[in-house]
Amino acid sequence: RVEALAGRQLVRHASMGAMFADAAVDVVLLVLPIPIMADAIAAALRAGKHVISEKPLAASLHDGLRLLQLHATMDHVGGGGRTIPGAVSWSVSENWAHKPAVVWLRERLDEGAIGRV
Repeated sequence: RVEALAGRQLVRHASMGAMFADAAVDVVLLVLPIPIMADAIAAALRAGKHVISEKPLAASLHDGLRLLQLHATMDHVGGGGRTIPGAVSWSVSENWAHKPAVVWLRERLDEGAIGRV
């Protein structure tokens, strides 16, 4: 069914490296254990893939900053929808935005009950 929707054959790769090296792969969704997430994001970006990664994007501030610095040195999708030729985009998804605890916290922040964040 997925193959029919995609209009092409699904391909399984033996490793992330093999997937990143496949020219037929344009974008990757990385949902991985935290200890390997930053290295996988970096490898995908270096391979010229568009990347969607789940939060947290890294296990440490150092690794997160390393990813930001790497992306800043690359041709990437700019603000306002401007695309640079040969660009790669990277987005970080968060699927907890509507969970009750997060909604409650956002309301307290908006009220100023927690202080300035």
